Amino acid sequence: MVPKTGHLRMRALMWLAAGIAAAALLVGVGVSAAAPSQAQRADAGDNLIWAIQTNPASLFNAFCFCSVGQTVMSLVQDHILAPGTFGQPTTGNGAVVSSWKAVSPTVYRYTVKPGIKFSDGSTLTAADVAFSLNVHRDPATASKVASFFGNVKSVASKGNVVTVQLLKPDSNWQYVPTATPGLVYSQAHYLKNKASYGTPSALPIGTGPYRFKEWQPNAKIVLERNPYYKGKKYPYETITIPIIPNEQALLLAMQSGAIDGTFAVPAAQFGAWQRAPNTKVGSFLSGGWRGFSFDMEDGPFQDVHVRRALAYSLDMDGANKALNSGIGQVLTGMPPLLFLRGILPKAEIDAALKKVPKYPYSVQKAKDELAKSKYPNGFTTTMNVPGPCQPCILLSQTLQQGAKAIGITINFNVMPGPPRFQVILDHKPGLGIQVLGQAPDTPHPLQFQDLLYTGSHAAPGFENSANLKNPAIDKLITQGLASTDLKVAARNALKVQTIVATQVPYIHVFTFPVAWGVKEGWGFRSSIGPFYYNQIWLQHLVSK
Repeated sequence: MVPKTGHLRMRALMWLAAGIAAAALLVGVGVSAAAPSQAQRADAGDNLIWAIQTNPASLFNAFCFCSVGQTVMSLVQDHILAPGTFGQPTTGNGAVVSSWKAVSPTVYRYTVKPGIKFSDGSTLTAADVAFSLNVHRDPATASKVASFFGNVKSVASKGNVVTVQLLKPDSNWQYVPTATPGLVYSQAHYLKNKASYGTPSALPIGTGPYRFKEWQPNAKIVLERNPYYKGKKYPYETITIPIIPNEQALLLAMQSGAIDGTFAVPAAQFGAWQRAPNTKVGSFLSGGWRGFSFDMEDGPFQDVHVRRALAYSLDMDGANKALNSGIGQVLTGMPPLLFLRGILPKAEIDAALKKVPKYPYSVQKAKDELAKSKYPNGFTTTMNVPGPCQPCILLSQTLQQGAKAIGITINFNVMPGPPRFQVILDHKPGLGIQVLGQAPDTPHPLQFQDLLYTGSHAAPGFENSANLKNPAIDKLITQGLASTDLKVAARNALKVQTIVATQVPYIHVFTFPVAWGVKEGWGFRSSIGPFYYNQIWLQHLVSK
């Protein structure tokens, strides 16, 4: 039985982790020790130098559920299925199966491609694929992605076929093999190195285009070609991945030509990167979001008028401009429109969204709403803020300032990100206000709603930090997940959005962008998208 760990979205909270790492790993105020010099670059040859900001906790996905780790791992480990631009399952580049089929709403079968080899020369088998899923189901692993398998009854292999049997229908499962839990490992190599797997002394092997050569924690990761890879050959013999947590150092490394590129351009500094010499920048919507939750069982937040007052007091447009340079999108609720547009006609979506209650920034409306509550004169509360994480603090300050204008005082308790996130997972009484940020695991229109709104997830190990418990919402989510027709799921998601917006257990402020920077003359094709970190993203890079 899989333990109720919840979706421990360390990737989903990647922006919190980046802030923590920045404090721990600063190297002066200039350049990082991991960033190569221009002189070193002159002799680099066919070496791509691609910077990241955060040191991965592990290079084994069970212990590193974060997009920065996935960006590296997906060049080494293939997935069972490869995600398309918007997360749709494909058997193309980066997938180890040649075909897959939902035999029934609860049974999925995957046929493994023949002749694929790991980077040590051993042959990939269906047993390796089944193992790669079952290792997360084993409680002894304590995998951070274990909750993806809570509805899985069994995973078994026979010949070249892997069969997954679910306990109940769940249309979100079709995307799981394209996400973090879908990375494929060698069972033999894992068992040989189990105690230290994913550390610098036991780097995983994979079937992707590259293999791990070296990992110096807090400094760099080095990849080299997988000599047994038969897929598309990329122009780089090696890929050096320096870890540069300091934002100023990262920009200087880009300007000087010390690095070739990064996905870590701070959205708030997008303009500065646009003006930087020798640099080209771009962005695309990530499908992730940032905002707040209000514990509906805690003190003044039990009062819907208090929650609505805080919603009116928050300048969401201003927050989007300040934190995202205006390249994000203000949200009306979950899910982001990105995950609805490919399923339903625009006219139908627009008509549904007109029914969703809105809370445009208005101090007067906020005061009027608070006057209807049991706290017309305001109150004082304390909010845990993960730090040092500049986006978290800035977004929290925006709410703090708006609340102050209507008589509500929000004090900050700044604490490290992982312990703050553990507060949510521990789910003890008195969660108050929580500042949140999550990236998507799948494009399913109910993925975020199931995570945040399902009543049974208002419990330890899960992330319903608002303690939202509504039978009508639960029924719509359950029906949508059980249907194989994504139109049903999308329509139910819009209905749920209307109910949630009436109650305001959450304020979904904006969907944030991924901003990238590369050397002048380079760029990315339009095929790159929100699930780039689960792809062999080199296929989208236009370089030499």
